[in-house]
Amino acid sequence: MALVAGLAAGHAVALALGDRGVARIKWPNDVFVGERKIAGVLVEGALSGARVEHAVVGIGINVARKDFPPELAGVATSLSREGGVVDRVQLALDLFAALDAELARLLADPDSLGARLAPHDLLFGRRVLLDDGRVGVACGVAHDGRLQVDLEDGERFLARAGEIRLEPAQS
Repeated sequence: MALVAGLAAGHAVALALGDRGVARIKWPNDVFVGERKIAGVLVEGALSGARVEHAVVGIGINVARKDFPPELAGVATSLSREGGVVDRVQLALDLFAALDAELARLLADPDSLGARLAPHDLLFGRRVLLDDGRVGVACGVAHDGRLQVDLEDGERFLARAGEIRLEPAQS
């Protein structure tokens, strides 16, 4: 539940950013512009059997920060860094509208999440490293929110959050 909700919320963030920057989702819960993180999503919830009792979604968007500490300077960005002045009220309205629409799509057709994420998938086609040392290529998000990884041995692995990271660049 949390994985799907987080991806749906991340997709809503990418849509809400719209022309403010070309945003892509780095599975499972980050939103990037270029190779820098601009937003993050966290979800907590509770199930009662198969029924969702509640979900709490937290979204953080770097809006106005121009400078970042040295340890974040190469990996973080903000809307103002990417394109200038941002109307926070309009951004909030755009985000609420995108969240509402994404929730409606998710409830109407939960299996279409992966297809909706595809145009915004930062990891698609990139080499990733599994926690157990195996290497593969990310090939999209499954309908249940797991990342599909084609491993070097030909196996398709379905990753849950925390099981993969980008493979370090070869020098």
